[in-house]
Amino acid sequence: MASPALASLVIEFFYTGSSALGNLFPEVFAHEAPTTAICLAATAVSTSFMLSECSPDILQLQAAIDEYSVTGI
Repeated sequence: MASPALASLVIEFFYTGSSALGNLFPEVFAHEAPTTAICLAATAVSTSFMLSECSPDILQLQAAIDEYSVTGI
């Protein structure tokens, strides 16, 4: 894989835990992560890098959304 972050995300999301897609669909994920799964993970990593370069207003909005999801306020 090109990025350690991408490899970690693929392992964590698709293979870790009892509800991981790798466990739910072993016939698809048994030998390797499907290309579409890697593309989805790459999109997530790419988006997180873009968000880190966003204006402070967008980051404040994201922080408010995160806070609301935890506290409901």
